[in-house]
Amino acid sequence: MSMGLLLAAIPVLLFLGIGVALLLGGLAMSRRASDRGERVAVEAVVVERSSFTDPARITFDYPLPGGGWARATRVEGAPSPGVHGAARHPGERITVWVDPRRPDDVRLPGARSASGLGGGLLTVLGGLLCAFALGIGAVAVAFAR
Repeated sequence: MSMGLLLAAIPVLLFLGIGVALLLGGLAMSRRASDRGERVAVEAVVVERSSFTDPARITFDYPLPGGGWARATRVEGAPSPGVHGAARHPGERITVWVDPRRPDDVRLPGARSASGLGGGLLTVLGGLLCAFALGIGAVAVAFAR
């Protein structure tokens, strides 16, 4: 094996290792965000949506399984268009997922949660780094011949 191939192997392995780690971490985050487990869908009412923070926060009231209501604030991973294509407004109804055994454990749907969006971005970034590493390896092998 030539010295050039050995030197090219270092960045290839580095980028490939980081890419695989990001890819696996992103998939785990996405899976966790979409994992509903024993959760039930309930209709919540938006109390406030603040886009002055980054990322946006949405506060909503939702019914508890035993009766009554609870309020929660969650971070949105991406803008969540309302029914008419505008941002969520107070009084608008949304679907959230609640764990009946732990009513304080409530989640926004996966695509709108911060971990759902972050997981998707990490997965894409990890895939791109893996492709980049394989491209570097292919170029190094082609020039070594």
